[in-house]
Amino acid sequence: MFKHIIVWVSFLTLLLGSSDFLEPKKAFQSSVKEQDSNIVFNLTLAKDIYIYDEQLKVEIKTDTTTDITSKLGIRKAVDFHDFMVHFEKMDIEVPKSLIEELTQGKPYELVFNYQGCSSAGLCYQPMNEVYKSADSIVETPVKKASFALAVKKDTPTVVAPIIEQNESDSIAQTLKDGNVFIILGTF
Repeated sequence: MFKHIIVWVSFLTLLLGSSDFLEPKKAFQSSVKEQDSNIVFNLTLAKDIYIYDEQLKVEIKTDTTTDITSKLGIRKAVDFHDFMVHFEKMDIEVPKSLIEELTQGKPYELVFNYQGCSSAGLCYQPMNEVYKSADSIVETPVKKASFALAVKKDTPTVVAPIIEQNESDSIAQTLKDGNVFIILGTF
């Protein structure tokens, strides 16, 4: 009997509580655009979604990787439960003059890294978006369990890595896909 109660409570929790959490693509809508004098990273956050200031990094890759976050004048983060975070839409402008200074005309990639959470308590895995210069040949490895969106001259390409899953990740994926009855049937 106790097992049945746990199954039903779990089922109702999943059924009623899952609507509060968004898929990463809906929680974080991002793009990179080239303008006359800047490369602009746009990040629109859904309601009650925030990103951690310490996880927001902009790197430029050539033969080496250089963190340029502190040179970009990103707006000041706000305190939220003892963490410095950003709410709402962000536009991060990377001046082409800074890129030229650091790359000296070499092919490059700009990598925008970020991680965020929902105010309801769900934290998302780290994500990134990559802008490649027209003649870029820099290899950007996709980290395990990361989401990458490569952009080259306004042509987005989604790169989704194949990730080995343990049992709990497999159950989570099954729940995410809407196969709750398969999980409940295993009890």
